[in-house]
Amino acid sequence: MTVTVEVKKVDHREKHRPTTNRARDKVVDIDNSCYEDIESDECSDAGQEPWEKTGSPAPVPPPIKPKPERLTTKRRKDKAEEPTGTKTKIKRKYNPIRCMYCGEVGHNKRTCSKKKQDDAQEKARLMQLQLAVVPPP
Repeated sequence: MTVTVEVKKVDHREKHRPTTNRARDKVVDIDNSCYEDIESDECSDAGQEPWEKTGSPAPVPPPIKPKPERLTTKRRKDKAEEPTGTKTKIKRKYNPIRCMYCGEVGHNKRTCSKKKQDDAQEKARLMQLQLAVVPPP
């Protein structure tokens, strides 16, 4: 077996060349005579196949399972566009917003005008009390 490897002298620019160019410069001559005995022993009879035929069915590979992928998101459609998809899907209906302060429908406690008026009156009353408690100088 003879292996001939030809390697060029490496200069300082050799490190910075792409590896594809360096692989092209090497010449390798391999002697495959060591494999001749193996190839001839595999099928000594030219007409005979290596496996016997049987009456059982051929093996079937296992079914291919799809791998989990990232879910696709549907784009938000404009109101003017026609709805597509199933008609059996129903939108969720929420109860109307009710104020926890006055009990009216249509706003919540934070935006309640009645609560703002009451808070302003309470603040004015507290200011009056503070002025009454503190004697003038």
